[in-house]
Amino acid sequence: MVETSRGCTYDCSFCSIIEMRGRNFHTFAFDRVLADIRDARDHGARAIFLVDDNITLNVRRFEALCLPSSTPASTTSTTSCRR
Repeated sequence: MVETSRGCTYDCSFCSIIEMRGRNFHTFAFDRVLADIRDARDHGARAIFLVDDNITLNVRRFEALCLPSSTPASTTSTTSCRR
């Protein structure tokens, strides 16, 4: 599991993030995220689950994470997000 950001600015009726953390959103440094992914792979991970509260809140950042240079082809990545 890798976390690339934390929090969300939406107030969806089905979600408790606002109640737990308020309406805050911040991202972790891209270099840190890539290092976390490399570390997981180095420890044998074949799949990475991105556990962000709302990974698509910053669409450009999410697209950059999806580039092959961010996650090697031999690694499967999955996440959940708001549409």
